[in-house]
Amino acid sequence: MVRIGKYVRIGPNRLITSDADFLRSIFGIRSPFRRPKSQTGCRLQPNKDTVLTLLDEDLHQAQRAKLANAYNGRNNPRQEAIVDEHISKFIELVRARYISNGKRYKPLDLGIATTVLAVDMASELAFGHPIQDTRLCDKDLTGYMSGMSQSLPVMQALLAFPSLIHFSTSKFCSKLVDKSKNATQGLGYIYGFARDRTKERFTENKFVNTDILGGMVARGMSLEEAESESLLAAMAGADPVGTAIRVNLLYIFTNLRVHTSLLTELDTQSLLSLDTPTACIPYQTIRSLPYLSSIIKESLRIFPPFVGLMEKVVPRIGAYTTDNRYLPPGTLVGANMRALLRDEDVFGADAECFRPERWLEARNEEKTRMERSLELVFSGGRYTCIGKEVAIMEIYKVVVEVVRRFEMEIIDPTRVWESVAMGIFVQRGMWVRFVERKGGNV
Repeated sequence: MVRIGKYVRIGPNRLITSDADFLRSIFGIRSPFRRPKSQTGCRLQPNKDTVLTLLDEDLHQAQRAKLANAYNGRNNPRQEAIVDEHISKFIELVRARYISNGKRYKPLDLGIATTVLAVDMASELAFGHPIQDTRLCDKDLTGYMSGMSQSLPVMQALLAFPSLIHFSTSKFCSKLVDKSKNATQGLGYIYGFARDRTKERFTENKFVNTDILGGMVARGMSLEEAESESLLAAMAGADPVGTAIRVNLLYIFTNLRVHTSLLTELDTQSLLSLDTPTACIPYQTIRSLPYLSSIIKESLRIFPPFVGLMEKVVPRIGAYTTDNRYLPPGTLVGANMRALLRDEDVFGADAECFRPERWLEARNEEKTRMERSLELVFSGGRYTCIGKEVAIMEIYKVVVEVVRRFEMEIIDPTRVWESVAMGIFVQRGMWVRFVERKGGNV
């Protein structure tokens, strides 16, 4: 491994970089950089491409255009209400089964609970029906997390060794996936769920809905396309959101200054009172809160929920980095997201620290530079995550509703969770203790 400035060579024709300006340029609309063949290793089903795996740029852009309206809130006027319903069910579960006091100790594995919550929010937004039941999100009843733990290493191997992809797209693998759709647990169950929900939209007495899948059907997608894209919407919209929620709550509740400042901001806006026990504050109200927004940004920076390389291939004419170093054709360039978001030239000498105030202190060009670097958490340019706005809304709303209702303690601060990074994170064993707050008190 050879490092030169913000570039690190990790293989014969592979490098990663923390140069935000260079990454934005290669993600840009007019960039000649393209996805490598290894991107097909991210297919959720053999030989079935999605907007995440299409290599032909014209087809990719056409698919994004179809999906854009399906994802935005204009297609589904109940988008926020659906998120609220699942948050309320989560709150009810905590209140009913996981409130601790001097005589009662009821720890909750927040790793499982927030993953299932995120999966249910994403799947109902995608299919009009949740995969599990948020009222039982303290258990992985569908085996989703176990399935992801088994499949992600395979996907990472395909990305690292593209020569294996021919096997993953074989008729043998296709038959295995089709057969698995009748399973009652794991990813096979999730695939079968997507298949059944999609078929409902293409029968003679077809079911019509304003969810993401409904938006796809309305824009002329075939059954096969709609099944693959809605499955991607549910799965890609779950794990990163669950991770972001956990990271936010971890840093808020383990930092007294941050926790107190956030409660004070909520109290100043009269948002700590709980007149209706399970009612959620509108997103329009909380998205403009300065300190809350700075916490969300800082948590995404300090612990990005997606750390995949997002590799692109250097075009036939070659390319030059921002510091004028030549990259030969065929070189794979990936993002070193952790280093990028802890760049002291951008975020200050204390970039290794969780300090939300940096977003309030920064001015003009400094703040713009910070925010443009942070945007790369969701990729950039023609590859920007289509579900970005929905994901951010979910993070804001869950964090606020938990903070204003409960005190949360990490059971063992020396072992916060069991966390494995495979592009996205699989986290469990985040045992916490909840105590109900007295409404209105900071």
